[in-house]
Amino acid sequence: QAIGAKFDNPSLKVYNITDPSSPQFVKDITLASTSENVKFDIKISNGYLYLLIADKGLYVFDLTDPSSPSLQGDTDGLILPADLCDVLVKDTFVDLASVEQGIYIINLSTISSPALVTTIAANGRIKAIEHNNTTLYIADELQGMLIYNISDPSSPVQGNTLPTENAISGMNV
Repeated sequence: QAIGAKFDNPSLKVYNITDPSSPQFVKDITLASTSENVKFDIKISNGYLYLLIADKGLYVFDLTDPSSPSLQGDTDGLILPADLCDVLVKDTFVDLASVEQGIYIINLSTISSPALVTTIAANGRIKAIEHNNTTLYIADELQGMLIYNISDPSSPVQGNTLPTENAISGMNV
């Protein structure tokens, strides 16, 4: 079954999109209210929905039963900045991008108890992040594309920086 979702502050709306010509509403999950026009990001991977709300953090929902998504964990216990803008999921890790602060690598091997593994400090303005196997690409508005080896998520190693003539605001790897 294909699942889609949208964040309609303060609700997460879940849809069955197995038939794209006829999406079916599944559930409305009410979350804590957040500021208007807040940035958010949604990823679905391996039976889980990851909802990042810039000023609230990350929420992880189990989609094993798509008719009844259930909250399995969140980052309420972690100190995170209020300018989160992007989330990436890789195995049991998630990378959260903060525009001003950098990248937060979080271990979700125990989803109910996320643990901060490490951070990558920002020296510019992060706009987006992407993975390709063990490589993390960071779109930095001021510095260009930053490349990190994250084969060991607890110890990222900076590689090349690809400067750009104009501000970079996104990418696809």
